[in-house]
Amino acid sequence: MSTRFQIAEPDEGQRRAAQDILVGYRLGDPPSSRLEAGLRIAIEWTRRDGFEIDAGEEQRMEFAVARILARQGAPKVEAVDLGSVDHARLLLVDASLQREAEIAMQLDLLDRQDTYSWTHPDVTRIPWVKAESSPTDFMNFADADLFAISEGEFEQISRGQRENVEIMLLRGVNARDDEFERELHQIGAELYRGAAAIRAQDFGASADVSRLQANAEALDLERFSALPAPGGLSAKDMGGVVDRVAMAKLADKHSETSQNLYDARPGRNPFRLSAETLRFAEVTVSKVADGVVTNRTERAARIALEFQKEHGLSIDRAALVRLEGAVARAAADSHRPTWSDLDLAKRLVVDTSMQKAAAEKLAPRSPLGIQKGPSASEKSLELMLGRGNYPVFTRLPYERADTLAVSKGQFQDLTDDRGIGSMVRTALHRSGRDLTGAIGQQFARLEATIKVKQDRDGGWLDRKAGVHRGAEQVRSLSKGPQRELDLGAWQQGRRGRGR
Repeated sequence: MSTRFQIAEPDEGQRRAAQDILVGYRLGDPPSSRLEAGLRIAIEWTRRDGFEIDAGEEQRMEFAVARILARQGAPKVEAVDLGSVDHARLLLVDASLQREAEIAMQLDLLDRQDTYSWTHPDVTRIPWVKAESSPTDFMNFADADLFAISEGEFEQISRGQRENVEIMLLRGVNARDDEFERELHQIGAELYRGAAAIRAQDFGASADVSRLQANAEALDLERFSALPAPGGLSAKDMGGVVDRVAMAKLADKHSETSQNLYDARPGRNPFRLSAETLRFAEVTVSKVADGVVTNRTERAARIALEFQKEHGLSIDRAALVRLEGAVARAAADSHRPTWSDLDLAKRLVVDTSMQKAAAEKLAPRSPLGIQKGPSASEKSLELMLGRGNYPVFTRLPYERADTLAVSKGQFQDLTDDRGIGSMVRTALHRSGRDLTGAIGQQFARLEATIKVKQDRDGGWLDRKAGVHRGAEQVRSLSKGPQRELDLGAWQQGRRGRGR
């Protein structure tokens, strides 16, 4: 794993600072930072989960706080914007690793296998398991490593297991379990609402009450969320990067058998496209834009575009160019003969959504840097693949080349040292999974409606119900000029462009 994401080792000053933060908690001082607010949420969650907050539990939290402070002060790590709940999640994952390592050391091998398996009824309550690390990971640690973890001395873990522990810990940086998130946010809201009221009973002066009210707002999840540092990462970005690194590590371990491993070398690059394949994709997309559906590939492309229209994505010239690249990659995939038309349509949706999500990440930010939730393309990826199962692209300088390659549909230019290529390839392989609920019903309806060799429908892209709604949503995300689809100009550009 890159040193930019390693667990930093706390120095003496950071350990003393962590001790001071714990002293402030014991004295009941109001929190003055997101980390201090997160500590209170983490301790309250631990208490409600049935653990006594004794000296041992406070020491685990102290070590976890020191590691966060060390990472914030390390010169070679990326700036990450974490809210109070994000800090609480990280602290709980860290403390639970220490606690469970101590328990595991007291068990013989058979009892350890039973306790840390998916069949154990209580294993899913462990925070580091809630962060999507398998409980069976504890089977791989030697006693010496378990001892180092239980003592909170992560720097003493053997080199071979250090990266595994880093991945387990850093997966706690972003939300992964819905129930866990509801519990953490509920505790945060209760602490925020109750802090000022409780303190107001102890101080009669209105000035004191006002000051305490302001301090209590440190627990307000919205007010206590700062904007990311320039070029830094959000908690979601960081979680995506950790997942990518973990996937690249796993793929490298099973390099001979993994079909998801991306290899950038010319003779092994799975995204390399021939001129014939690119020409086939151009012709296919041009016919679909004209309303022609004469074969299964054209049918899949039409289903994909109709799906995106219904989800608010504009079908403009850029969308059709993205579809060309997606069709070409699908046509070059050796697994294509086994796909149904619907499987191919799903793959095209995932491919084009990744391209658009990468382009949006590189687009200039507003002066305030505010992003109001996921974009339409990110929502589309989450619908298709599930949360956490698609690539998260960043604005980091050393990842810009990979993000740019995806945004331009040039997947063959991806590097293979950051895990992005493997994550992109895995997303494409997962795109054919069965979908249930409303999303599955939508695809079933489109599949039943769109047929091969149906009558030419040249005006389908111009229907107000689809194109204009999508254009409005895209314009709401960008200050760029309003543009309508000009099929004639697009097709002329396609014919005149050299390869």
